[in-house]
Amino acid sequence: MKADWFRQLLQGLRPDYADGQQRFSGATSRIEGLSSSGLSATGGAPLAFTLEIIPSSAGGGQLRYRSGTAQLDLISWRGGGRAEFAYLDAAGTEHAQWPPLGFAPMFPLSPTVPTVSPMPAQPPPQLPSVVMLKWPTDAGGRALLVAVVRGDLETRRRPFQLMAVP
Repeated sequence: MKADWFRQLLQGLRPDYADGQQRFSGATSRIEGLSSSGLSATGGAPLAFTLEIIPSSAGGGQLRYRSGTAQLDLISWRGGGRAEFAYLDAAGTEHAQWPPLGFAPMFPLSPTVPTVSPMPAQPPPQLPSVVMLKWPTDAGGRALLVAVVRGDLETRRRPFQLMAVP
């Protein structure tokens, strides 16, 4: 059930405005963004959330969801190795962060996601096409949880204002 919550949350990802404070930011251990499928009773309106991989001192770890004051541990695992997020673009290329390394965002995102200059001519959309969570299993393998982002991946645009509001 909690794996479905992970998928539901990420399938509901929504882009923010170019100057928005909740633009999607993805690293190997943390995701921040907006989702219209949050894990609260107020579904529908995009809510800011964080997913973070919390390693355990005994090995293993857990995936923690936060939105406002709500907090929930979604998935736990045991054993050695570390869990990580990965991101796929529309061509199916895997990236360790989003936006991908080499693409400078229009505005600062999160201190957890470094950017590199110069910026290529065609930046990627604000959201990845797919978000994956990989973690080690007790048998020595790797588990994989995949969420395909539904909806628009591009940055939201503000509607043109035809008249000034007093």
